Amino acid sequence: MVVERFLGLLSRAPAVPYSDESAHLAKLLDLFNQLKQSASYTEWLQRLIFSGDSYPNFLYASSLPAMTVETSIHWARLSLLAFPVLHAVAAVLVGRELWGRPAAWAYALLVCFTPIALSYAPLYLIDVPLVATVGVALILLERSEGFRRPVASAAFAMISI
Repeated sequence: MVVERFLGLLSRAPAVPYSDESAHLAKLLDLFNQLKQSASYTEWLQRLIFSGDSYPNFLYASSLPAMTVETSIHWARLSLLAFPVLHAVAAVLVGRELWGRPAAWAYALLVCFTPIALSYAPLYLIDVPLVATVGVALILLERSEGFRRPVASAAFAMISI
């Protein structure tokens, strides 16, 4: 509630999802119901990994903890806001060593306040999280210095999967 009032983003979202948002929410709820019906941890993990179609399951899986609070569109939409925040944090923490502090902060502000990010933020669409994931991957790729730094290289490999 505090985040919603502070940013004012989710209050602009339509009460009834339509178009791509309804398709993504249907996939999320379908995955949520499939995982609830799993009889064992192995079956749960198998459904989580292999039940995806052309969309990456990790985006839907990232919304699942928010769905345990309350199964609502509001929590699903709010859960995707973590991706741009993580992108901005990675830009500031890693980017200040790569580009300098002013450029890192400028990058982080651009990530958070571009018109596309602000217009898609109140909706459950995978565009903004995918851009954030690719952005973090590129930051880590640059930080790996041609894969000579093992920690940054491993982090890049993990986020790129």
